[in-house]
Amino acid sequence: MSNPVIKAAARILRHRRKSVARYVDDAYKALDGGDPQAALHIFNGLLGNHRLSAEETARILAGRGEAFIELGRDEDALRDLDRAVGVDPELPEGWFFRGMARDYLGDLRGAVDDWTEALRLAPEYSAAASLRAGAWRTLGRPDLALADYDHSLALAPEDAENLLNRGYVRLHLAEYNAARTDFLAALRVEPEYVPALVGLGHVRADRGEHESAVRHFEQALHLDPDNVPALTGRGHSLAESGFLPQALEDFARALELAPDDGYAHYLRGLCMLREDEAERALPDLDRAVDLEPDNPDFLSHRAEARDQLGDYVGALEDYEAAARAGGEDQARWLNHAAWLLATCPDHEIRDGERAVALAERAVSLSGHPQGWETLAAALAQAGRYTEAAEAQQTLLEHIRSGLADPSELPDEAEAERALRAYREHGRFPSGDAPLQ
Repeated sequence: MSNPVIKAAARILRHRRKSVARYVDDAYKALDGGDPQAALHIFNGLLGNHRLSAEETARILAGRGEAFIELGRDEDALRDLDRAVGVDPELPEGWFFRGMARDYLGDLRGAVDDWTEALRLAPEYSAAASLRAGAWRTLGRPDLALADYDHSLALAPEDAENLLNRGYVRLHLAEYNAARTDFLAALRVEPEYVPALVGLGHVRADRGEHESAVRHFEQALHLDPDNVPALTGRGHSLAESGFLPQALEDFARALELAPDDGYAHYLRGLCMLREDEAERALPDLDRAVDLEPDNPDFLSHRAEARDQLGDYVGALEDYEAAARAGGEDQARWLNHAAWLLATCPDHEIRDGERAVALAERAVSLSGHPQGWETLAAALAQAGRYTEAAEAQQTLLEHIRSGLADPSELPDEAEAERALRAYREHGRFPSGDAPLQ
């Protein structure tokens, strides 16, 4: 019998039933030791024993599912784990590993459901809380992610990776002091934890403290000179500080190390765009979108580059795709698309009614004063001047209130001129007639 599975099955069948637990333990030791193939042989042999109890069968199936996951055989894992939770619905690890398999197969919502069940059965299952937290981050629910990281860290307070991840959730929520506290706590656990040093750099960068950010990124690069997040972070802060040549060197090095890093392509393209070099920016922005086609930041800045280059159709497609991707800036991308449809230099692109629909959605989502300016222009383009004047009047009220950021709005005199044009002359402030 040269087949190791047959040999394992025969060996197990010769032993009394009480030896099953020992073989299961051996299989898990093989998994823990990084040998999933050996574990798989043992689990296969055990499943050849028809005298197993339901609980034993479920545990063995769950273990074999874990081994399949380690071997990259996620569909096989899911089949075993489906059976495991069917045989014993009270087995927490069955739900936990089924969640992992579903995650790897692209069913993130299903994975969240499974990790939720694992936590219901075993609230102390910190790994399930950690994985569910990561899923909530991906699904755009930082509030739920934060709650899960809190739960996991209450169980294992010195888990540096969870401290790091909670820090990034807090950074996303602009809770800068709390994020910094988490990154520093991770460094107390692991004093040379490079990702935490990078996190501290991002806290400083997001606050606009780019000189301090560069120092943190350089600490990380001293420990790991080829760390791509540290290189891109330092490059971004150098660019924001006006050191463009040095920033471009960091992006070039990052892309040498990781040619498919969408964020590095995006940041390099963004540097060029801010230097009014849209033509040079576009190849990097194209590549960033190719790598992450649903990233709204990548799409919106490529739209800006296309707009500057006169590719208005492409710009419109990107703004609308960015809006479809959702996120906290959805209203902004809708607003940009509406503005382009209302005011595009190419009259063939203009579409007043479509612009009105997008602008109304933007205003309903955010209520930002800038949206009223766009809505007024869209209504005028549609020939609806009375309504355009009403929208422009609302914009003026926001400007005069002094509550809105003046850098994001036209000055009062400009807004008044537009209002007079809509109200008195039935035309755009520029003198363009609407296209009927």
